[in-house]
Amino acid sequence: GGTLFLDEIGDLPLAAQTRLLRLLEEGTYRPVGAEGMRQARIRVVAATWRDLSMDVEEGRFRRDLYHRLAVVELRLSPLRDRPEDIEALFFHFLDEAASKAGRAAPRLDATVLAYLRAWPWPGNVRELRNAASYLGAMATSARVGLDDLPAQLLRERPDLPPTAVSPR
Repeated sequence: GGTLFLDEIGDLPLAAQTRLLRLLEEGTYRPVGAEGMRQARIRVVAATWRDLSMDVEEGRFRRDLYHRLAVVELRLSPLRDRPEDIEALFFHFLDEAASKAGRAAPRLDATVLAYLRAWPWPGNVRELRNAASYLGAMATSARVGLDDLPAQLLRERPDLPPTAVSPR
């Protein structure tokens, strides 16, 4: 009676794809250790970074499962191609992390925002969330600069454009 989110569905082994297809087609499953089948009424949402249609052609993903899942397909470009989204997402995650830590979200120097926009974000939104969560939980002052960012973001510093941004 809910939603099942399957992250990285493209990495699911073929044997597990068969079982998932049975669940989707028949609405039945057998819990580990149970003797009988159970009925499930679920909505399935799946995500992947892979090109599943290519995986189908190359035999790595079941065609019938692909067509069962691909009712509504949303394609999102990577975060590095959407720099206009970085600031809003970062502040959302920063506020969320600071709230969980029971503190106010720190303010960012203008160079931090420019740096965040210039970073290539190979880990996409998860990497952005981790960086914001780190600052929300670990910042020791009310205003943070570049050196306060997580170490993994500071290994290869991108070139920063001149900025006149006045961050929150």
